[in-house]
Amino acid sequence: MDNNILAIPEQFYKVCQQAIDNKIRLDFNQGLDHRLLTKDISKLLSKVSHKEYHFAFDHPSYRPSVKKAIRLLYDVGIKRSTWYVLVGYNTTPMEDLGRLDYLKRENQNAFVQRYGDCYHKPFYIEL
Repeated sequence: MDNNILAIPEQFYKVCQQAIDNKIRLDFNQGLDHRLLTKDISKLLSKVSHKEYHFAFDHPSYRPSVKKAIRLLYDVGIKRSTWYVLVGYNTTPMEDLGRLDYLKRENQNAFVQRYGDCYHKPFYIEL
């Protein structure tokens, strides 16, 4: 239930190793910080029993670090994760759709989280 367990790597390793040793399935339901993923952390995640990992893709400027995280996970056999996508906070509809389209092309799941009553009025996008 830690909001950012990857910010304290020694605690993260301890929790994961305990889960592996005791055959416990973990669910980091609040999302892991994709910006803190490393090869070692990704390898450990691949050994932990889990359903699907969750990360956040809150702003278009994170695309390079999201891309890196997806590759790190893919390299250790984690082919699909769920990405929380905050929309309507400080982004345009086109930027939001761009992030969703990127995740779709990368075969990732997206969980859209609307900020307040964003997009309560219809909007149109020229394709």
